[in-house]
Amino acid sequence: MAKFLQKIILGITVLVLSVGLITSIVAPFSLLTLIGIILVVIGWLYFSPKLNHLEPHKTKLIVFVIFILMILGQIMVLKYLPSSVYHDPFRVYYQAEQLALNHQSWAGTSYFWRYPNNAVIAVLLSWVLKITHLLGISTQLTMYGLSLICFDGFIASMLYIARKKVNNSPAIQVGIITFFAVLPLSYNYMIKVFYTDSIVLLCLTWIVYIVLDWGKHNKKRRYFNGVWLVCLTILGQLVKPNLIIVLIAGLLWALWNLIYYREIFKKEIMIPIMLLIVGFGVSVPAKQVILNSANYHQNAKYELPTTSWIYMGLNQHKHGIYAGDDVHGLLKLKDKEERQQALNHKIPERLQTYTFIGWIEHSFTKMGILLSSQPLPMAYTGGHVEAPNWYQKHQANLSQFIVLVQRMLWGSLYGLALLSTIQSFKNIKFERHGDQLGFVNLILLGYVALHTLIWETEARYGLVLIPMLFYIIWHNYEYLNSSISLRKPRLRKIFWWGLSMFIVVLGVTIMFAPRKNENIITIAQRSQLSQQYHAKPTKLLPNQILSQKVRVGTKINQFTLQVPRGSQVTGHLINLDEQKSYKLKLVSTSKGTFMTNQHPLAAGYYKMELRNKTNQVQQVWSVALLDYRLAPYNVRSTQKLPAGSSFIYTFYDHQRGVHL
Repeated sequence: MAKFLQKIILGITVLVLSVGLITSIVAPFSLLTLIGIILVVIGWLYFSPKLNHLEPHKTKLIVFVIFILMILGQIMVLKYLPSSVYHDPFRVYYQAEQLALNHQSWAGTSYFWRYPNNAVIAVLLSWVLKITHLLGISTQLTMYGLSLICFDGFIASMLYIARKKVNNSPAIQVGIITFFAVLPLSYNYMIKVFYTDSIVLLCLTWIVYIVLDWGKHNKKRRYFNGVWLVCLTILGQLVKPNLIIVLIAGLLWALWNLIYYREIFKKEIMIPIMLLIVGFGVSVPAKQVILNSANYHQNAKYELPTTSWIYMGLNQHKHGIYAGDDVHGLLKLKDKEERQQALNHKIPERLQTYTFIGWIEHSFTKMGILLSSQPLPMAYTGGHVEAPNWYQKHQANLSQFIVLVQRMLWGSLYGLALLSTIQSFKNIKFERHGDQLGFVNLILLGYVALHTLIWETEARYGLVLIPMLFYIIWHNYEYLNSSISLRKPRLRKIFWWGLSMFIVVLGVTIMFAPRKNENIITIAQRSQLSQQYHAKPTKLLPNQILSQKVRVGTKINQFTLQVPRGSQVTGHLINLDEQKSYKLKLVSTSKGTFMTNQHPLAAGYYKMELRNKTNQVQQVWSVALLDYRLAPYNVRSTQKLPAGSSFIYTFYDHQRGVHL
């Protein structure tokens, strides 16, 4: 019976990893991605035995040098390619900065009444900002620093844990640091946007390690690990409530060991699982204490029931991702209680629209979205606020190359984890090591089940699976390398032929594949609190002017400047190099109202200008943080305006690019 259950868990894991691998290749299909994934997997299997002959001091030197080069690359990206942070993270930054400066009003936006969990994150972040502001460190540098500390700390943690789990294997050490040093995600979202994902990755990695290795440490070390485990659990649960999946997986794993491995349960599993329960239990009152400290109170007028996420997850037209129409429909109702009553009817009604085959198709589509990687590097970034001219001119093809590398590496990670899981399926052994893999698999399957069968989904939620995939690969690393069916000379031939084919296909694609025209965001400032969250527009007094300078390094195909609906301001885009003025046209769309210019313009310095020629106060959109630089140049005004204010604008270039 035990072996049968193990095979079921491993079989489902094989299915999930297969979906992740296939999604990397076919969403959309890319021959280069397919060849690249095969190349990376075969290359890893071929070169890893050779890397294992490295002496320890050489391994440390290689890892250290690559790590330092990666950090330098990240710093260069932050300096020369800063991005506009928008949506949820920006609203958290805004409120955290307000709280750090003792402005304890939550009425500037309804966002935190709609999503109370992010209020906790804002309060916690405000505590950090109070310290860094005392030290003279700006909000922006604080965010960058926290991103680097959390994400690079996660990578360092993976290196440390791998050294313990895989007998200090040089191949594993070099493989991990090379993977992250080449991964585009390491230079975009994970360092440009400080948000919950990097914190949870760091917490989850250590939680799993402490639980699995509890029995290997002496009594003194267990006291330290126990306190650390509880603290990590509290922090992780506060910033990301779906961490509760780890507790559910832990309880199932503990029950399994209680039945089949009772001695191991008593000595190594019972205490860490009890500590997990304590951590999750303490997080509940801790959350309320944190909110009370910042004078936060819930507002049922704006709050959404938890089941609204389940409702969105069932939306076939949106494939289970966040559905704005669903949210706005619910917000038309009076309060949270009325919305819950409506959902009690809407969820069963939406379920009834599915056939069995339709439900299966919807679930696999959601799983594919969760396990995909293509949108990850640019998550929560709305375009660069400044960038070198050469980057702006070639952004279409550079973006495609970034997507190709991201998909190749992501698919390779799933591929190696899949091979490792297949080996486990073929060679189940009733031993402590195999039992540990059960905990990892249950966590992975728990997260996938949550966002596939119950909750709404998006690719960013799949980031939490990274440490689980590495744990799976480590588990069967030695066996996988010694028992791979292809002999080493054959692996070598496949690798070099594969590399040659990849180069040829890449060259042919670049030279002969049809180019596709697309609007590329070259320069933008899209950070805003948003009208849907009742952000207050800026009042432009009669006969007053607002203007903001911007530098664009390539030709302009289209320009948009967001304004409130009904505003009667007039807008101009002025080429400062040629002293030419272009009148902007007012356009209303489903995404908002914009002042636009749709005529091709040359690269150069421009000034965006809004004038109120009426005798009445008009509304405009501008946004400002107290200590956060939104754009290279601030809004200049003939009336009093907060320092650091910026318009909400986007410059587009119509570029021809080849899809790799």
